[in-house]
Amino acid sequence: MACAAALARKGVKRIKIYERAQTLQKVGAAIGLFPNGLAALEAISPTVTEKVHGSEVPISILRVKSSLDGSVISESNTATSTRVAPKFLVWYLLQEYLCDDLPEGVLSLGHVLESFSADRNDSGEMVRVRVSNRSDETVETKTCRVLIGADGIKSIVRNQLFGERELMYHGKMMFRGVMDLDQIETGICPPTGESVGYQGDEKGKLFAFRETAKGILTVTAMSMFETPDLIEEKIARKERLKKLFSTYPSDVEHIIDRLPPSALIENAVHDIEVEEKWSEGPVLLIGDAAHAMTPGLGQGANQGLEDACELANVLAPFLLAEKQKQGGNSLRDVSDVLEFFWRSRIERVKEIHAASRAMSASANKSSAKNSVKLRKGDSFQDAVYGWKPSSAQV
Repeated sequence: MACAAALARKGVKRIKIYERAQTLQKVGAAIGLFPNGLAALEAISPTVTEKVHGSEVPISILRVKSSLDGSVISESNTATSTRVAPKFLVWYLLQEYLCDDLPEGVLSLGHVLESFSADRNDSGEMVRVRVSNRSDETVETKTCRVLIGADGIKSIVRNQLFGERELMYHGKMMFRGVMDLDQIETGICPPTGESVGYQGDEKGKLFAFRETAKGILTVTAMSMFETPDLIEEKIARKERLKKLFSTYPSDVEHIIDRLPPSALIENAVHDIEVEEKWSEGPVLLIGDAAHAMTPGLGQGANQGLEDACELANVLAPFLLAEKQKQGGNSLRDVSDVLEFFWRSRIERVKEIHAASRAMSASANKSSAKNSVKLRKGDSFQDAVYGWKPSSAQV
């Protein structure tokens, strides 16, 4: 949706999103946008960015307590810390804001990509796309100028382009949920502006919660699992979370009890190697489809927003010029434009991906072979968080 919003604001009118989900629901989780992600979002849509700032509850205190006796294990003040802190947002609200920013008819829910093929005609390469409707199981064939695979770590587009990719599991499961504050008793939620986490003796196990947007509590929990074990049934998923943290303080139990099962999601922490190329002809990968990374640096969503911003900067002018037949045969083919985009992004993404993997490996005490030597000091932090949208043209 961010990519579509960026293209639409630059004048591209004929955009279609085929989304597998049949509805947009209030589900977890909190996500963190760092300065680079916020800069990308501002370039994509000032309207969405304004809504984000209007709904956020700034978190200034991050406090971790012992699950055994409630004593404070660690505490940091983001206002005085030298580390760059993200703005925590409610994921489904960002999704709603982006959806509202899209032109009418762009988003088509409940559709699954079946396959695609690229053909060349007098206008250049075109893509024929087969999508199935999950409601009635009908299959449609559509034609487009560019197919953008923004379909996540298990990308169907990537698998057809380059084949199956190995997902690297990092030994951890995450559980994230969202609920209205009025669903829990007064005094359970930490004061506005504070995040509270409980940690026990077990490495990698944590239960944290905070008021992330006005009147909305988000939960982030994690635990080590030898192998990933996802549960599809929503009630059973909630019961497992309750069992996992049954020895934690009573406010944790209280929150889990009142957490709507439909608002709880779980996922195994995986990443994939950054693809060496992100496009083939008029078909392109962005976001997790091209470079899914661990949450070690909290850069997954931020890098996806950067992708959307930078892609629109180079693709929109090309499509508009092509439509208006400006420049005649001097215009590059769309495949060159897509390659120009990812070649300008890939080295930055690879470095952040490696740093994120190393952070997760360190946190999980993984084997040394998963570690990398990071660029130290402010230079790395500045390079990551100091990013600004490019003005480069193809």
